[in-house]
Amino acid sequence: MNNQITVIELEHVFFAYQKHLILEDVSLKVQKGEFLAIIGPNGAGKTTLLKLMLGLLKPQKGNIYLFGKPVAMWDKIKNRIGYVPQTATIDASFPINVEEFVMTGRYGILRGTMRPQKKDWQIVAKVLEEVGIAEIKHRQIGELSGGQRQKMLIARALAGEPEVLVLDEPMTAIDPESMEGIYELLKRLHQQNLTIITVSHDVGVVAQYSDNIACVNRKVVKHGRPEEVLREEVLTAMYGKEAAFFHHGPIPHIVVQAESEPCFPRKKED
Repeated sequence: MNNQITVIELEHVFFAYQKHLILEDVSLKVQKGEFLAIIGPNGAGKTTLLKLMLGLLKPQKGNIYLFGKPVAMWDKIKNRIGYVPQTATIDASFPINVEEFVMTGRYGILRGTMRPQKKDWQIVAKVLEEVGIAEIKHRQIGELSGGQRQKMLIARALAGEPEVLVLDEPMTAIDPESMEGIYELLKRLHQQNLTIITVSHDVGVVAQYSDNIACVNRKVVKHGRPEEVLREEVLTAMYGKEAAFFHHGPIPHIVVQAESEPCFPRKKED
C-alpha cells in the first residue's frame, strides 16, 4: 500500500440535519490502496460520512478533498469512485438482464446518448468474471438471490473502472455463505491495489480483511490498525457499557448491543 498518496481527506468536518448534529469535528484520511472499514452503532453517522466523502452531502463546516481536489469538483472526478449504496432500489420485474444492468455502471463514462461500444462490453464481461457471476449474465435481474444481487451491484460499480470502491453495508440481507464470498471478492480487489471503503457491523470479520478501521459515533472515536483499534475500551466508548464483547483471540469478533445510549448523545430539538 502506498501511504504517501491521500485519495480522500476530511478536515474538521461538521454536519447536521436541521438542528440534529450528526457528525462533529471529523478529520480522516484514506490512503491509496487502503482497505478501510468504518464501524459504529446505528445512528452514529456512518452513512452520512460516506455521503460527505462522495460529495452527495455538503458539510456545514470543514473541508473535504477527493484526490487532492475540493469535493465541490465531484462532477469532474466522480468516475474515479465506484459506489454501492446500502439499499439499491431495483425493480425486479424490469426486463433487463445482469449484463445489461452492469453496463449501466459505464453510462457516466459514455456520456449523453453514446451507445456502448465493443470495448465497453468487454469491460463488463471482465467485471462479471471477476465478481463470479459471468454464468448468469443473461438472467433477468428479478431471478437473483441476495448474494448474486449484491455481486451484481458491486460489478456495476466496478464497470466504471474506479480507483476507489465505496460500499455502505454490503452484507445486509444476505446469507453467511454469500457474505464470505463477497468479503473474499473484496480481498481480491484490494490485492489489485483498489482502494476500498466499507461500512460494516461485522466487527470481527472486517478486522480480518481491512488495513485500518475507523470507529465512528458522531466523532471519530478511534482510527488505526485493527489490533490497535478493536480494544474493549474503544468498543465500549462506541456501543455503550451494556454492549457485550465475545473474544476468540485478541480481537472481539461479536458485538451484541443492548438498548444503550451512544457515547455522544444527540441534542434534542428546542
